Amino acid sequence: MSALDTAYIPHTICLLQDPWLIGIHVLSDAMIWGAYFAIPAVLWYCAKSRRDLIFRGIIVYFGAFIILCGLTHAGNILEIWSAAYWLTAGVKFATGLVSWITLAKLVPIIPQVLNLPSLDELENVRQWMIRPQADRVTEMLHELDKITKVAEAFGPKLPRTRTDGDHG
Repeated sequence: MSALDTAYIPHTICLLQDPWLIGIHVLSDAMIWGAYFAIPAVLWYCAKSRRDLIFRGIIVYFGAFIILCGLTHAGNILEIWSAAYWLTAGVKFATGLVSWITLAKLVPIIPQVLNLPSLDELENVRQWMIRPQADRVTEMLHELDKITKVAEAFGPKLPRTRTDGDHG
């Protein structure tokens, strides 16, 4: 018995070799397979770009889980024309195993995830932190405006300092 055992019949027989039915199965599985390979690529890009992510490790498990889910759909396509049931069973078993490992890695970090501040909370803190600076800048601008008005009022009456370095 091999992974590509020919003792079994492929799904095209079960689907009565109907080209439309086979086509929709193949197209659907191909779209899912493609998305299941693209999603981990995007997750990997995010993890690589943002080294400060605190849950980067779980991204690896999700990526493996999603890729294996995609491989089950690739297996579905293969089974249309080939009786590769042992091969696809192995992929499904690996998918199930990695799914449970991912869950086991995810559950312990749920409290940390739930304790992360929301975007609204982060924005409130940011506003709280920048508001005093903005208020100080506004106050300084008002003081500068007052000083400018006083200087303009006295104009030529204010003592001038020499700019050539000679103070005598």
